[in-house]
Amino acid sequence: MLVFIIGPSGAGKSFLLDRVKPLLPGVAFVDLDTEEDKAIKDMEASQIRGWDGRWERGTEILRRLEVKANVGNPVVVDVGAGSLQTDAAFRYFRDRLANIILVTADKQVLCKRRDRTLDDLLLNEFTEHHIDLHASIEQVIDNSSEDYREAQERLLNQIASLLGR
Repeated sequence: MLVFIIGPSGAGKSFLLDRVKPLLPGVAFVDLDTEEDKAIKDMEASQIRGWDGRWERGTEILRRLEVKANVGNPVVVDVGAGSLQTDAAFRYFRDRLANIILVTADKQVLCKRRDRTLDDLLLNEFTEHHIDLHASIEQVIDNSSEDYREAQERLLNQIASLLGR
């Protein structure tokens, strides 16, 4: 089974997953942004092709992970906001809502991402598509508390539940 962790940049997805990994032996953890970066490392700029090209490469990565998951190897995928920039990406994840956990901390994101303007965040991470997808996800981890341990425990429990553990 594939489990997807989705949320805006800076919400704490990777931070929480790093703490949950050792508690879930036998589960593979994959950062989709990192895999994408590896895929484009040796490409010419003209080959990258913006968000559509990124999603095509992301789709290939996810296909490989689906094969791995279908033979009994559970995979948790950290889905960066950059992977949610095309209509095809939103359709892909909308079809898999039962396997998605949303990590959110809106105030925290705005405070941590001071390198980006509010307009940039709204344009790229809080679009109507993002808001619709986020609103459709039933499993939500609010990571806005000062103490991350509660969010970590909830994330661990939700992943374990999805994986039938």
